[in-house]
Amino acid sequence: MISNATNHALQSSYPWTLLKVLPVWGIFLASAILLGALGGCATTGDGNSLGDMSASQLATKGRDELGQGNYQNAIDLFLELEKRYPYDQNTEAARLQLAYALYKNQQPQLAIETAENFIKLYPEHKNLAYAFYVRALASFAISSKELQNGMGQPPADEVLTSTRLTFEYFSELASRFPKSRYFNDAMTRIVKLRDDMARYEIHAANHYFLQNDFQRAQDRANYVTRYYARSPSVPNALAIVAKSQLELGNKRKANETLSLLEGNYPDELVTQKTREYFRKKPPVKSK
Repeated sequence: MISNATNHALQSSYPWTLLKVLPVWGIFLASAILLGALGGCATTGDGNSLGDMSASQLATKGRDELGQGNYQNAIDLFLELEKRYPYDQNTEAARLQLAYALYKNQQPQLAIETAENFIKLYPEHKNLAYAFYVRALASFAISSKELQNGMGQPPADEVLTSTRLTFEYFSELASRFPKSRYFNDAMTRIVKLRDDMARYEIHAANHYFLQNDFQRAQDRANYVTRYYARSPSVPNALAIVAKSQLELGNKRKANETLSLLEGNYPDELVTQKTREYFRKKPPVKSK
C-alpha cells in the first residue's frame, strides 16, 4: 500500500507559505516534491510502481481509489500526478479531486485551502461551482463539530466564527451559481446554518438567564428575533425576552412580549411554560 507518510506531510509540512512567492500551482508541486522525498518507490494498492504509470493512468487510478473510498491512496496518486505531470490536462481535474479526497479523508482545513487554490488558479473553469461546493462542505464539517462541542460549554463568541464562515461559503455558492446542481443543497444548508446559529444564541441566552444576568439574556434572545426571524428558535427567544423583562422589573413590556408570544405561538410548549412562569412569579414593581 501507499505509505501514510504523505498524510502526515500534508498536515504538518505542507508548504502553504510558498503561495506568497510561487504561482498557485506551486503549492501542489511542492507537496508532490514532498511525496517524492518521503519515499523513493511508492506503489499502488495492487503493487504496481507509480513510476511506471502515465499521467492518464495515475488520474484514472486516483479516481478509482476515490470512488472506492480509499481516500489516502487517492490523495497520494493525485500528488504523484502533480509532481510528475504538472502541466498535463489530467492534472487540472486532479487538483479539484484532491480537494474532495482531503475532505472525505477528514482533513477539512486542507480541503478548504486546496479548493481555494483551485478557485484562484482557474476562475473560469467549467467545474468552478464544484470547487466552491467542496470548500463549503469542508467548512461545514469543521463548523458542525465546533458548534456541537460549544453547545455543552458556556457561551463563547468564537464558537460561531466557523459557522458564519460556512454560511458565507454556501451563500456565495448559491449567489454565483444559482443554476448549478449544488444550489438546492446549498440553500438547504444555509437554512440549517441559520437555525444552528439561532439555536446557539438561545443556548447563550439560557445560560445568562440561569446566571441571573437578565440583561444579557434578553440581549441574546432579542438578537434571535431580529436576525433569525424565520428560525424555529423564535418562540424560545420571545419566552426568554419576556421572562428577562419580568425579572428586570419591566412588567409592562414583559406582558407585551408574552402577548406577542401567545398570539403567534399559542400551542407551543414554551408558551405554556412562560405563561405559568408569569403566574408563579411574585408581583414586582413595574418600570
